[in-house]
Amino acid sequence: MAITQFEQNTITKAAQSHSEMVSELQTRLNRLFGVVESTLGSSPSAATKALEATYDSWIRDVQQMIITRVESLSESMTKTAQSQADMDEQSSSDVSQVAQFITG
Repeated sequence: MAITQFEQNTITKAAQSHSEMVSELQTRLNRLFGVVESTLGSSPSAATKALEATYDSWIRDVQQMIITRVESLSESMTKTAQSQADMDEQSSSDVSQVAQFITG
């Protein structure tokens, strides 16, 4: 029985939800990449070509600032919850041993 005030399943579901959001965002970015590449490939305009650097910078920023951080958050949530559950289990075992010693 956990001593802390969290539900492992709730944390697992939240972490999974974050992972699914990252996957969906990556899918949408890939679709956008296809549209941008198609547009760049079919347009002789220098203005359109100039947007390529802006798009490349933007996509890197999105991947770094959002995707990487959400993935890190998801991993951290899972690891922290597991560590807390492990500590709870160890503490419960320690308390049981003390109780057995006291009651003889």
